[in-house]
Amino acid sequence: MPEPIPGTNHLVLWVRGDTADGYRHWQRIGNVANTVIEHQDGLWWTPATTLRARQRIQGFFGKLLSRFRQPTGKHWFLPTGEAAEQMDERQVDVLLVWVEQGAAAVDESRIRGQWPQATRVDRLSNNLYLVSGIAPLTEAPTSEPDPITLQRDPRDAAEQMLAIARQSRDESKELAALTDLGILLTRAGSGKPALAYLEEALALAHKMGNPVLENDVIGNLGLAALVAGQPARALELLNRGLEQARATGDRFTEKAVHEKLGETYGALRDAGRSLVHYEQALALAKELGDRPHQADLLWYQAIQYAALNQRDQAVARGEAAIEVLRSLNNPQAGWLAGHLQTYRAGGDSQLRSGTQPGTPRPSSGFGSQVVGSWAPAPVGASSASQDARGPGLLTMAISSAKSMAKFLASGLKTVSPMMHQKRVRTCAACEHHTGLRCKLCGCFTNTKAWLPHENCPIGKWPAR
Repeated sequence: MPEPIPGTNHLVLWVRGDTADGYRHWQRIGNVANTVIEHQDGLWWTPATTLRARQRIQGFFGKLLSRFRQPTGKHWFLPTGEAAEQMDERQVDVLLVWVEQGAAAVDESRIRGQWPQATRVDRLSNNLYLVSGIAPLTEAPTSEPDPITLQRDPRDAAEQMLAIARQSRDESKELAALTDLGILLTRAGSGKPALAYLEEALALAHKMGNPVLENDVIGNLGLAALVAGQPARALELLNRGLEQARATGDRFTEKAVHEKLGETYGALRDAGRSLVHYEQALALAKELGDRPHQADLLWYQAIQYAALNQRDQAVARGEAAIEVLRSLNNPQAGWLAGHLQTYRAGGDSQLRSGTQPGTPRPSSGFGSQVVGSWAPAPVGASSASQDARGPGLLTMAISSAKSMAKFLASGLKTVSPMMHQKRVRTCAACEHHTGLRCKLCGCFTNTKAWLPHENCPIGKWPAR
């Protein structure tokens, strides 16, 4: 079974094994990021990693109860959504080998002729093999990869960094990678797997006795609980995170938690409380000089005012957001201005009929409108958008604007490669950086660093 992975440069397969002692055994096989696919005489191959896992075989009631149980130990989620316990360390001396479509099938003797040093050859399908014992070709890295060489898909990078951290028993890097994976899965709408990673991260942060690291995890765990359909738990976690951030004097985390509380109450259709938390987050953003975040928060307030049918307030907040973006030379300003004009002119009927030009319709469900690879739209927006009475139009505007930012980062209107490298190296040396993500602004920096109008929240690199 293939595991759904965002992006196109990463393949993960789950191969079902034997059943023994009440367990179904599995093998998880994935190609290694940033390696060349080689070929010769009709054979193609690429370095890979593999690990073994086992899934407890349960009857109907056991499966029902397992939904309310958190997995223990190192675990993975099968493509079916069920948990499997990791049995041993990741194996890194393997190759995935296949033949071209339409070519004659190969057998084990052909494979062994190409790799006589192989210790094992497993046939996965007609023309796909797993070859073990090829250590000189696939030695795992022994240190964190240079951030410049990390692929653009941050989930691939986070998985790679997690494997490296566990191999080297570096708990701080393991914690960062677990948190990053949880955040990425939350933004992809995969709440249950996100909760598992973030619960593991929180336990590790607590074990390390570092309240600042716990702060980073708790707020994101709350948002994952919301996406997983657990709003009461989300509020409990976020309020706990808010108390801890205030106790430690962590203003950036306090700002982020207020924003997440605004998103949560928005998802629960409590626009009044959502606005209170967005206002507090906005005050902190002004205090910290974080102007890009001010623009986001003003627009999120506009969405909630629209949900209350307070159109004048919604327009005022939207205009204030656009004014901030224009002062930052942010290309999203013009895009949002067009959508705000449609809203001001009463464009709700266009939204209901699905004729709003150039505006993608967001998917339903908690967290489904979180788009882009570095910054989310508000989680609460999706449920507000379903009734298509104004808040949906403003929600679509911010979601598509974030998508546009991702598109710009793919090759249009970007800084030079030299400037991008300078920005990323600056981030990599910062104490607030996980290797992929800035804990202060929540951005995955490899993408953000391409955008000319973006800057560091504490001034380590400016907009261009």
